[in-house]
Amino acid sequence: MLSLTGFPSATNPILFNGDFVDRGSWGMEVVLMIYAFKVMCPGSVHLTRGNHEIIAENLLYGFCGETFKKYDGGLFDLFSESFRSLSLCHTINKEVFVMHAGLPGPNPRQWLPGQSHDPEDAIPVNAKCMTLADIAAISRETELQDSSYKNAVGDAADKWAEEERTIIDLVWGDPRGGPGYGPSYRKSKGVFMFGPDVTEQFCKVNGLKAVIRSHEVKQLGWKQDHPQLYTVFSCPDYMDAGGNQGAFLTLTNEGGSLSIKPTSFNKTPHPDLKPMVWQEYMMQVNPHLTKRMKKKTGLIYDSNGMIVGEIKDTDQGDSDTGQSMVDEWVEDDEYASA
Repeated sequence: MLSLTGFPSATNPILFNGDFVDRGSWGMEVVLMIYAFKVMCPGSVHLTRGNHEIIAENLLYGFCGETFKKYDGGLFDLFSESFRSLSLCHTINKEVFVMHAGLPGPNPRQWLPGQSHDPEDAIPVNAKCMTLADIAAISRETELQDSSYKNAVGDAADKWAEEERTIIDLVWGDPRGGPGYGPSYRKSKGVFMFGPDVTEQFCKVNGLKAVIRSHEVKQLGWKQDHPQLYTVFSCPDYMDAGGNQGAFLTLTNEGGSLSIKPTSFNKTPHPDLKPMVWQEYMMQVNPHLTKRMKKKTGLIYDSNGMIVGEIKDTDQGDSDTGQSMVDEWVEDDEYASA
């Protein structure tokens, strides 16, 4: 990718939009390179926190094990501290809002027992839209826990709980085709999907032309999910099984008008090391800190017991192919009960 974009510089600023580590086998090399770029060009390199810059995910998906194998636990603590200091979002030229995953969720945050994933079964767009100033006031140094997602529905207990919910939206949310808000396949609850009317309202209230996010595999490495929303995913052949291209977006000012140009690229060969290999190492050295994960397959049901899709052996999750927004890696209950 860098052979196409060029290295970051004062005339070539780059925003890396989260998920620098986990799942793959060279997260350490990737994040150290990105951090080195930040040291080299602090004003031209910008980093967004993704859902994989969270301790709970690092324990499950490999980066903690990778750090213990290549260095030590002390370095993992330093990385965790640095991840909590990453920006939750960015604005570019006061025209483009960039976050890793989703826009702020519904208010009130309803999680209806009978709600399905039907695009027409939705929570309406909010009467009052969150502003950029509201988001800027959030304390970024929050570490999400397993309980954070279950607590992110209903009435918030306090201001901190409200901020935590917005952080969940920014690092976990996904777009949907239908209007309003709906439940996400990610986590057990507390993560919402947002429709094109939500994107339109957010852009109008905040004087924006577009929103850019990542978080999901796209076959071309990018996709215009809504008229004002773009997804970009820079990892080709995700998990060595996705078959997708990677991509980056180039933003330019052409005669006073914003231009967003996607560039797709193919995978390159890498050493023979399988994805998720560091989770196996983590299980050996720190079994008390993690869970064994397994590939989930089978039918997907909504809360009414209706079949809404199927996860196949070839699906790798976080994708716009097959059933999107499904995380096919789940805890191995057989191991957990052993």
